[in-house]
Amino acid sequence: QFQHYSDLAGRHLSEVRAGLPARQAHANAAFLPLALVRPTLRAIGKKGTALQAWRRQWILWRASGNLARWI
Repeated sequence: QFQHYSDLAGRHLSEVRAGLPARQAHANAAFLPLALVRPTLRAIGKKGTALQAWRRQWILWRASGNLARWI
């Protein structure tokens, strides 16, 4: 069941990534929370728990520099 929803989320995330505005840094802040989707799904799939707060903050900080790499 979880794998089905994880795959669905991955497909939707790929569609969003394809439609991201190119080189528009001012729009990145609106899409920044999407950087948490893949790591969260990975963590839930492996450990059964969500990401720790410090890990979420670190991912958001890293993604703020290069959003396309994290989505």
